[in-house]
Amino acid sequence: MATFDDLLEEAGTFGRCQKRVFAMLCLLSLPLSGVYVGIVFQGFTPDHWRRDPAVVERRQACGWSLTEGRRLTE
Repeated sequence: MATFDDLLEEAGTFGRCQKRVFAMLCLLSLPLSGVYVGIVFQGFTPDHWRRDPAVVERRQACGWSLTEGRRLTE
């Protein structure tokens, strides 16, 4: 069975054609670079909850804890 080193020897070195293909692929991915970077910021959803004055009032009236009030607004 051929090893990876044997396959690399058969394929040859990183020549002019491979450099051109690599450069073309880099140029094609340039317009999508905003999407690549945007995934980092859009993929994260922080813990959040809506502060509603009615819920605060009801929480104080009923003696609920903060977690019980948050559970109602999720």
